[in-house]
Amino acid sequence: MNTRPGNKRNWKKVEPANAPLGDASESRTAPKPSSFVVGEALEYRVARLHLFMGYFVRRGAPIYTVAALDRATDLDVLATRYIEPFERQMIISECKSGENSPLDRIFWLSGVKQYTNANEALLVRKATKWNIKDFAKECGVRVVDLHRLSEMESALGINEDEWPGISDREFFNGEVESWNASLRSNRRFWELTLTLSSEIRWEEPFAGANYLLSQLRLLTRAFPEYPKDSFHRFLFTESIAQLSLFVLRIAEQCHDLSEKDRDGFIRKGLTYGNLDPKYAERILESAYNLARQSVPHYTNHVVDLDRQVFSMPEPPGTYELIGFLEILLRAYPACLILPQVCDYILMERFTKRREMRRVLRKMFPQATLNVSIKHNACPKVRGNVGFNRRMSSVY
Repeated sequence: MNTRPGNKRNWKKVEPANAPLGDASESRTAPKPSSFVVGEALEYRVARLHLFMGYFVRRGAPIYTVAALDRATDLDVLATRYIEPFERQMIISECKSGENSPLDRIFWLSGVKQYTNANEALLVRKATKWNIKDFAKECGVRVVDLHRLSEMESALGINEDEWPGISDREFFNGEVESWNASLRSNRRFWELTLTLSSEIRWEEPFAGANYLLSQLRLLTRAFPEYPKDSFHRFLFTESIAQLSLFVLRIAEQCHDLSEKDRDGFIRKGLTYGNLDPKYAERILESAYNLARQSVPHYTNHVVDLDRQVFSMPEPPGTYELIGFLEILLRAYPACLILPQVCDYILMERFTKRREMRRVLRKMFPQATLNVSIKHNACPKVRGNVGFNRRMSSVY
């Protein structure tokens, strides 16, 4: 489900993310997310195709300017996966079922492909002349006709009644009104919803992992029991699925290091991000010295400042995340499909509350998830985000 486009973001005061439900306190600002819209049937069909090709798929992903001030455009379908040896592949797709000329879309896709660093860009539409397809290839775009789409679905063994995960248009069509009502009435979720819907490149894995872990901890405090609202269950699902993708991004950057070096690399990244630790410590030391001099000057009192205030502590969950990543790497190459499997299982069992159909074997016919991921890694994740026993049972 994508969000309704708009040129300007609507900035309003919102209540703190850790405030109890119904709290009217307003202490910080965040942009109001666009309303959810269902989208065209062809987008779901293309999303389903990529799901069965083994990709982590999202629909209607908006692209914003800095601070989400303006909406530049959106991606109909965004598909991401990892292949050996930790190489990321990304496909963006534009889906057009109408009679519009394809040439302007070809140029547009070529530019968006470069912006998103995608490996491939697809324009899915009705039958297209050979010379236009040739021109598209020169621009780095591939045109996929509807009849070719049907051939690919047949080759992958996709049945007409199989709409797994986020490709289930019927489910979203039945939930869109209640989701928009929940979003309007719970402004505390605006920031998280906007962040999840607009993430398209996963380029800052440490910042992304820290943010999503903190949001998951807040969600579990807000919903200590099983969430009754499907929108709240969707926020859990989306946060965990995207967190798993950020974890793979971290693994991509450090899988070739020794375990000791990986430990240091991850601790540094989670604590300082892209900032050099020595420069960060210099900045904090300067801030400490400036504060020690300024406080007596303005108050005429000598105050013993806490040095720990001017330090960068490791974020909570660092130890668990490192342990989780080590378990994943020991399950290589099965760990490469972790985001896709998490996304499908959580969407079907948790968000939709449905029995899973046997489609994982179709999506990953040659892959097997290592059982150690379930028994060893899941407890680390549950403890990290604060799931209680009842909430954990759904996983």
